Amino acid sequence: MPHALFDFIPIWAIFILTVLLSFFFFTLGLKLVNYRKKEGQPIPETPVSAIFAAILSLLAFILAFTFSSAALRYDERNKLVLQEAIAIKQAYFRASFLPSQDRSSVRSLLKEYTLIRLEGIYPQKQKEVLKRSLEIQNELWDYAKEIGFKIPSTNANQLFIISLGDILDAHARRVIIGVYRHIPSTIWYALYFVTILAVTSMGYFVGIKKNHDLVMSVALIISFSAVITLIADLDRSQEGSIRVSQQPLIDFYNENNL
Repeated sequence: MPHALFDFIPIWAIFILTVLLSFFFFTLGLKLVNYRKKEGQPIPETPVSAIFAAILSLLAFILAFTFSSAALRYDERNKLVLQEAIAIKQAYFRASFLPSQDRSSVRSLLKEYTLIRLEGIYPQKQKEVLKRSLEIQNELWDYAKEIGFKIPSTNANQLFIISLGDILDAHARRVIIGVYRHIPSTIWYALYFVTILAVTSMGYFVGIKKNHDLVMSVALIISFSAVITLIADLDRSQEGSIRVSQQPLIDFYNENNL
């Protein structure tokens, strides 16, 4: 469910596009300084190096801020999977105290719910998973209300309802943080704007320094591109190489032979 402009771009493409964009503006900076040299314009080195260092520092700050934000959300998504697995496990075990005619139905719904949540790791199935998850939650809540009317004010019923509430809470948190909370497009625009300024000034600075090693500039461009790609990977919980682990749900499913 992409919601920002950069969510539509594959992660591997972000790295390639960032590298190509960086080299384009790096070359632009080189051409600009060569043009000024041909025009015979004086180019003082000291203020240029100071400005270049300041822009690199600003880029490093924005990269660190954005990376930290994406990493915190990634960590929170992992914790929410564990919380959801615990909530489902508690509801499954507490269903043992329900009347026999309701117990099997409730556990069957929890079984399907667990499988549905595991299918949510595939982005193309997210809409279907969210729809069916809400339907199962409503069915479970209907059972809870029916049981509550049949056998009111029992500890078993109350514990089951509490566990069901935890499932609903975990679902809402996972949807908000996992599906809707991403790095805003404005931050991406700012990050790329500063990156363009940095690589352009880098090319300008290299053009002034006759003995500057171009290999180091290339290494710096690739490093920045790799970090930006890593940020995009962290920001997408179920894409790329860094995915939120569903192991707590898988372990619960295997342990109880659902």
